[in-house]
Formats: sequence, C-alpha cells, structure tokens
Amino acid sequence: MVLAPETGTSFLLLRVLPHDDAIAWARTHRASVNAATQGIEIRDDVALERLSDGLRRAEPEAEPGRALLAAVSDADLRRLGVDDAVLSLARQIHSEELLDSTRPFLPEQQYDVLCGLAAGMTPEQVWQEIVQVQLTAGERHGHESDKLTAAMHRAQGRIALVTGPAELMDLLERPFDSWRVFLHPSQHRVAYRASYRGPAKVAGGPGTGKTVVALHRAAHLAAKLPADTPDGAILLTTYTRDLAAEMERCLGLLVADPEQLRRIRVANVDALAHEVVRKRRGVAKLDLLTDQHEITARWARAAKRVGLAIVEANAQRRAAVDELAQIPWKGREHRARRKALKAEIDAMPPFRRTVSAAACQRIRSTLRAGLNAAIKRQIITFNPACHVELEARKRPKALVWTDERIEHWRRTGERPSPVMVWTPEQTGAFLDHAMQDRLYALFHLITFRGLRRGEACGQRWMDTDLSGALLTVAKQLVVDGWEVYEDDPKTDAGARTIALDSDTVAVLREHRERQEADRAKWDTAWVETGRVFTREDGSWLHPVNVSDRFKELCKEIGLPPIRLHDLRHGAASLAHAAGADLHAIKEMLGHSSIAITSDTYTSLLPQVDRAIAEAAARLVPRASKPAAKSAGVAPGDVASEAVPAAAEPSAHASLTQTAPDEVSEAVKEATGRPKLQLIRGGAESPLSGSNRRPPLYKSGALAS
Repeated sequence: MVLAPETGTSFLLLRVLPHDDAIAWARTHRASVNAATQGIEIRDDVALERLSDGLRRAEPEAEPGRALLAAVSDADLRRLGVDDAVLSLARQIHSEELLDSTRPFLPEQQYDVLCGLAAGMTPEQVWQEIVQVQLTAGERHGHESDKLTAAMHRAQGRIALVTGPAELMDLLERPFDSWRVFLHPSQHRVAYRASYRGPAKVAGGPGTGKTVVALHRAAHLAAKLPADTPDGAILLTTYTRDLAAEMERCLGLLVADPEQLRRIRVANVDALAHEVVRKRRGVAKLDLLTDQHEITARWARAAKRVGLAIVEANAQRRAAVDELAQIPWKGREHRARRKALKAEIDAMPPFRRTVSAAACQRIRSTLRAGLNAAIKRQIITFNPACHVELEARKRPKALVWTDERIEHWRRTGERPSPVMVWTPEQTGAFLDHAMQDRLYALFHLITFRGLRRGEACGQRWMDTDLSGALLTVAKQLVVDGWEVYEDDPKTDAGARTIALDSDTVAVLREHRERQEADRAKWDTAWVETGRVFTREDGSWLHPVNVSDRFKELCKEIGLPPIRLHDLRHGAASLAHAAGADLHAIKEMLGHSSIAITSDTYTSLLPQVDRAIAEAAARLVPRASKPAAKSAGVAPGDVASEAVPAAAEPSAHASLTQTAPDEVSEAVKEATGRPKLQLIRGGAESPLSGSNRRPPLYKSGALAS
C-alpha cells in the first residue's frame, strides 16, 4: 500500500498486505492532513462511525458534564488538531479505560492529544509538548506545493525521511538524552497521578517506558515534599548497579532544581541491603552467600517474619475500598464497575494484622498452656510448644524528643526509638492546636490519664462520674482486621478506676455539651451507643481513624512524630515527674506488673533529670567549685547557686549526710516531690539495728 499524491514524485509506503486484503483496507481508509500539526494521518472513517454509533446506543442520555473532556472546549480541541468526526466521538467518552479502547480507531496524532488532556494537561501544555514538537519538526518541508506531499515529509512516525548525508548527520548529532526522559501522554497519567492510596504496578515489556515513568514519578513526588524534607526521602531502586547509575544520570536531566534532586536517592537493591546489614552488624566480616536456593529461602523467611504478604494484601484491599468509594452510583457504566469491584473485594482476603514478635510470644504461651492441660488429661504425652524457638523480643525504651534528637530526625528521617515521648512544651503545643478538633477531649484524656486507644474509644458515660471526678475503665473497642467489636479491658488490672483532674473534668463537661447538640441536630437518626466519644451521628469511633486524625494534627503543627499510644507513655512520664511513685503510675495505666511500668513506660523528662543531677552533685562538698561557665550552665540555673563551704574542706564527703535545703527545694520545684531526705547513720537511725555503718570507714584507695 503506497500513498501517491496527485503531483510530485514523492511516495509513502503505508503497509504490505495480500492483494485482496489490500483492496479491502484501501476501501475503508483514507489519508488526511492534521489541521494543527500539518502531518499525515491515516484514518478508518467506517470504524469511527460505527464506534460513535455504538457509544450513542450504549448511553443515549449521557450527561454532558460526565464526559472525560467536559472541561475542554470545542474550540480548544479543534485548535489542537481534533477534527469534527473525532470531536463528536470524544464527547461520548466518559472514562480513561474507554479512551484507551479507541486507540486502534483514532488517528495517532489526535489520540495523543486526547490522552494528554485526559492526563490533566492543559490545552497550552498539549500544544507545547505534543503539537508544537511535531509542527516544528516539519517546518523545513513547508515549501511543497501539494499539502499532502508536505504532510508526508512531516510524518512523525518511527521512520525519518532523509535526502542526503547532511540530514542523516543532523539526526545522529542531536542529543539522545532528551529521548531518555520523554514521557508519552498515556504514561503521563500514570506518573503524575495525585495519589494511588497504596502500591501500584506498572506492567509492560522491554522498552515500553517503565523506567521513564518511575523517574517522572519520583520527580513528581519530590516536587510535592516540603522544603525541610531530609535528603533521600524518596527511594528509587533497581536491581543492577549500572542501571542505578544510569537512572541517577537521567534523573539529573529531568530535575533541574538541586533541592528537589537531593530528596531522591537512587540505589540498587544489593547496595541498599548491604547498607542495612552494615548498620546492624557494624564492621564485622560478612559471609558471602552464593547458593540461590538458600538465598530464596532466606528471603521467604524474612518476608514471613515481617508479614509482607499481609501488608500487601491489606494495601490492595484498602486501595480497592477507596476506589469503590469514589465511583458514583448513577450511570450504567458506574454501576457495572461498582458491581465488579465489589466482587473483587469479596474475593480478597480480609484485613489482617501483622504478627509481631510480642504476639508470637503470646501465641506460643497460649498454645503451651493449652497443650499442658491436654497432657494433664492424658490426651497427649508431649508438648511441642515447649521446644519452639522464637526470635528474642526486645522491648523498646521510650525516649524524649530533645532538640538534638529532633535535629537528627529532620536531617536523616530516622527516629531514635520506636517509642518517643514529647516534652511538656511539645505536648502543650499539640493540645493548644487540637482544641478546636471534635476529638480534643479524647486526646486530652489520653495525654493526662494514659488510657489506651481502645479504652478511650470504648469509654461509656455510665462509667464516667464527672461530679466525683472519677473514671472507670470497664470496656474497650478492639480492631480485628478492619472490624470493630466491644470487649473487656486487656487485662484484669486494666479494669480500674482513675481520678480526674479539674481541667480534664471541665474538658469532658464541654465535650458532653457538644455531644448533646449533635444529638439534637441528628434527632431520630442519632445512634444511641452511650459512648463518651462518638462520630457525628453517635455511632462508634473507629480506633484506626482516631490514630489517623492524631497523625494529621501532628503534621499540621510540625511536631516530631509520635504514635497515639505514645501519649500513654507521656502520661506516665508526666505523672512520674509530678511526684507519683511507680505503684501509682502502674494503677493509673492498668499494668499487671510494675516491671512493665518502670522498664518501658516512664522516661525522665530533661528538666527533671537535670534537677536530679544538680542535686546529686551538691551532695559532695568541694574545696573549690568549677565555674558555672566551664560547666556549660547559664547563670541563674540551679548549678550556679553558691554552695556553703565545708568547715573542714575534704576531698571526699561522708557516705551519708543531709542534703542542703536549697538543693531539696530545687528538686521539689522541678519534680513536685517532697524534699530529699538522706538518713544519717547512727544509733538514732531507724536503720541502725539492721544496717549500722561502722564508726570509722577506712579504705586503702581513699587513704591520704
């Protein structure tokens, strides 16, 4: 099949077909010139007409506002080279999937224009990136007298027409790098989509542009990040070192802003894994593993240990649920899509939680107890759970967000510990910011009284005595997958009664007034659950949504990140700083063991720790005291106050003595605790009968 203009000696080979097929193809196809690009187009008018009639019969009463390109005017479409036949068809397309299905029937250049507009590009962007590129490339052939002949020379297909060595060298000398980051409009939709709400898969064979899409996606995300984002916040990875180096080079061609470029890290998988292992193992020698079966087995064990399959399944189900919520109810196409998507969701596994090391330990304990009971009943004679070896569980220690840790986190993105606690100033800033939020009372209660998330969501008014300033924890809401059900507290110690301070009582009273206003507003639609904290209609709060709202409030004010559960750790630290002993904190938190309270939940706040350090230092009389400036303490701090000189200066203090009053007052002021009393040994001491100190302590190490 050859296209031959009426004049001239130029011909364009279209395709090679058997004789009868060529005749049939020629009867339904014709050549035309695009009004915008002035390039050649081969079109099947019969197929276009059938496709347009089919769409009109499918949805004869389609609303114009539902069209995919409803926001683009007819004038703009014509200016971009869309002719009347394609324009009529475009007005009947209501989804990107339907647009993709029309690709075999539309002229290639017009299809590219429609794809660019559907991807969110403005008409001006489409003109510059699609139309203008083709129009400029064909300007040198504008002298042809016949439009069809000129259009043949402007053809922007996979073949370039050259008339001599000069034009060939011109093509070869052009920078090839521009093609390495070129993005087709159909790829633009994938790379610059606002959000995927979970993992997304881009499939295609070799040379289809998957790497280019990944580059543009990384650049798009980097442009959306705030200015204080740490370096390497976006990870772009591949399997080979050479490809990673090439991707990094191409990324430099695509991203001109060095601030955005530093937010993207490009590394191959092996280098990334080596870095992770080095951080964990240090400089210890690493054994080289070459057995592919052993490598695969280790990866499988690692994926199982972190619950990778569960995480991916949850992400896919959540993405499908979010997509279902976005599909309108009206319209035959939408109803069919909703029906198909619901069937997909029903076929997916339910939401599941990943099993942590702590959960594995509890599961083993439960199995061991049950099997021991079976042994007592002589049902079995051997308990296999006793010989199951599990990974040792290390309970994380709560750390306070100090200025140095915040600076490190902003620079590297690393959290010093999985459990972090705010300082009183940071906690106050969060509460001030959240005061107008409808869940403020819940956050206030957890902050000061340390309720668990499920306990706060499940708290009932019948268990809340505001007149007596007492709160009884009797129920909690538990999340199983995504479903929520009511249950008793986590442990027997979790069923407890907590005293409320006056500020918390006032906050809960105000919250109850707002809830009564919501009840009156919803009238008969109000759901009576008896909960203190509910949704707008009175129904249960979903605990996961509460955590999500807490994260949003933290990001709005720019505080260092903590979990909602970490407010419970903060409540323990605040109570400890206020003078509460560990037993009182244990009762407040509902722990079954005081060891959990002391080892995990209490953290010394900086000002309290500093006051204790100053008090300890003051217990040792010194002949000459280091200057406050050299110790790094500003004037007016506790350490800068004068210490009474000893009557007879000595290099060492006695083992027991009464702390100076001013030191005790400093501790009391910082911690809220009584004065520090150290008992002097002697006959009058209550401990003299059991722990009497010898009248004279001598040591060779201390002898002068």
